[in-house]
Amino acid sequence: MLVGILPLYSIRHAAFLHNEVPGIVIPDAIRERITSAGEEAAQEGVRIAIELAQQIKEWGQGVYIMPAFGRYDLAAEIIEAIK
Repeated sequence: MLVGILPLYSIRHAAFLHNEVPGIVIPDAIRERITSAGEEAAQEGVRIAIELAQQIKEWGQGVYIMPAFGRYDLAAEIIEAIK
């Protein structure tokens, strides 16, 4: 199984995905982490994506990263962390 990960960029991004995109549910705990991060929300999104990717590695065949808003630098951080 190949799993896609879209790193959250801000609380507004998380809220939009959660409320407006059918089939996407972002748990309260994740939204709270992004909210608490404030100005560092994008970095918290990277940390969350890394955590998810590490969990997926146990049972999945791979992940693909979908950078939000053209932030390929954040995708690169995730890739480097999960090699």
